[in-house]
Amino acid sequence: MNMLVMSRFIKDRGFSSGISGQSLATLLALALLILLPVILLFASGMQATATTPVPPPPVLGLGDANRINDIAIVNFVSDGWGVFYYQLDGITPASAAALISKGISVPKELNNGYNSFTIRNLTTEVHTVYIAATSSGDNVSNLLVITIPQAYTLSVEGCSITAVGGTAQESGTVTGNYSAGTHIHIDANPPPAECVFDKWTSSGDKLAIPTGVVFNFVFVMPAEDVAITANWKSTASSITTQTTDSDSGGDNGASSIWILLAGGILLIAVLAISFLARSRKYN
Repeated sequence: MNMLVMSRFIKDRGFSSGISGQSLATLLALALLILLPVILLFASGMQATATTPVPPPPVLGLGDANRINDIAIVNFVSDGWGVFYYQLDGITPASAAALISKGISVPKELNNGYNSFTIRNLTTEVHTVYIAATSSGDNVSNLLVITIPQAYTLSVEGCSITAVGGTAQESGTVTGNYSAGTHIHIDANPPPAECVFDKWTSSGDKLAIPTGVVFNFVFVMPAEDVAITANWKSTASSITTQTTDSDSGGDNGASSIWILLAGGILLIAVLAISFLARSRKYN
């Protein structure tokens, strides 16, 4: 019923004494204005509750790991948002929920798409990473298992190394640990004084290293330890040889002079003896 009907009803029943119909309508309008926001808020809350879906659990996949020395970069993808946890080595978790309940790692933000994080202070052995995630609705993902490959030692001397995709460069006599298949730039250091580059040598007979005068190349790390050396040769060797020959010629010249001098003395002695012998004969 509207306000006019309500007012007539009140008048007919004898409740109009002291309160006019217009005043009563005003009071009812004020009450409606007060209750209207509450009714609208309640209605919107009910609608939001009915239409907001619960996020499905994220699905993790396409995991891999790349390592340089004692650092590994772990990559994977997710089809939803949330947070993720990981466990390095140890006993395989019974499920993703079991891994999360352990609270081993600090939760990290999970992106819808590509995800990456770094693990440090690794030994050269093979390692295993277990990853689990939850969505904003606390739904748990699948358990993702990623293997970090073994690292092998590359020792270099007389050159610098830079792993492709890495930022650290080392020079001189250094070592680095890399997983098999890693591409590494190797550059010969500047030559020492009076030296030129000669060749590369390695500890393996079947390694793909260049021959001849090649100052740098890209080396693919094999599944074994390797030592590579940049070799130099002296540019002063020919000068030394010439100097040695020259000195030898001087010695030979000195010997010839002594031979000539001794021969002259011997000839003079022979002539002197011959002269004395003739003098005695005539006397």
